[in-house]
Amino acid sequence: MEVDAGGGTVDLSAYAQVRKGADVSYTEITPAQCLFKGAIMVKRNAQAYVEARLRNSKYSERTEDIVDAFDKSTKLTFKNAKTPSYVKFGGISDNDAAYDVKSGKLVIQGSEVAKFFLPTITSISQAVLKQRKQAKSGISSIFLVGGFAASSFLYSQLRDSLAPLGLDVNKAVADGGVLYVVDHHVSARVARFTYGTDGARAYQKKDKEHRKRHQKAYFGTDGVKRVADCFFPIVDVGTQVTETQDFKVPFMQLHDQLGPFQRYTISAPIQVYRGEMHHPLWTDVDSNNFSVLCTVNADVTSAVVRLPPRRAADGHIYYQLNYDVVLLFGLTELKAQLRWLENGVERRTHAEVVYGDA
Repeated sequence: MEVDAGGGTVDLSAYAQVRKGADVSYTEITPAQCLFKGAIMVKRNAQAYVEARLRNSKYSERTEDIVDAFDKSTKLTFKNAKTPSYVKFGGISDNDAAYDVKSGKLVIQGSEVAKFFLPTITSISQAVLKQRKQAKSGISSIFLVGGFAASSFLYSQLRDSLAPLGLDVNKAVADGGVLYVVDHHVSARVARFTYGTDGARAYQKKDKEHRKRHQKAYFGTDGVKRVADCFFPIVDVGTQVTETQDFKVPFMQLHDQLGPFQRYTISAPIQVYRGEMHHPLWTDVDSNNFSVLCTVNADVTSAVVRLPPRRAADGHIYYQLNYDVVLLFGLTELKAQLRWLENGVERRTHAEVVYGDA
């Protein structure tokens, strides 16, 4: 597992090595995580402490200098909670015992400095354990990389908290080699969220979720009763995907009549669900965690005008175009397209890159 501890975020990715003869590749075995708990959070905690500590002193206007000095030096060299840290910001004449200022240095007890790191250390440890629980295969080694990995205290605390759980924590500040080897040999990644689109399903009277939404039910052009606010997952969170795979869900577009000079289009909003449900089926449940990443459109006039007529149960004529909403997962980006048949020949839109935190 890589724990890439940077200035703003900590990114976690877990991989398994795959060997095929002399070839070696890596497959992602659990969804990557991004924590907003990077080095900047330690600096902010230090700033809050220094501002409060020196608020009524003559050094209150030097807070920014002190915090910068802490960030550039003390943060990385701090080793344990038993030893005080000395943050140099002034000259030998700067002294105020009441505020722990000695010879131009602010003395901060090690136990206080440790508190600056605690939220980050706790978040990383919890995220590592979550990934190990979700992983499709075992995780035994952790490589701490990134600029913040240079912190002796961060490394030692993660090592001490995770080693008893059977996890070997290694520090690799010169992470270029580690990241290059993995990133350039990844053959499969894991979906971080659930992706899909919305629509309507055939109404099932025996399904209590359908009955709860009976007021949203309606009869389509084909005479079939349907219920709205449905979500159609195309790829669930945790699904392992490769560059050669595509995922699809079928839909239909209905017409009660066709006009000779009319233009026909289909449209599909590509949505992401970032909540806790594994396989969401309704957009009106936990709706705040659904968002639209992009909308894919297609002109299907040529296909629609060739559709054969169908007869509904009540005898009236309608026309039905079947199409697929398709997601293509590359190793670095997500694309979406629409696919349908036109006179027996498969047609598809240009693959649109899905923007957003995919």
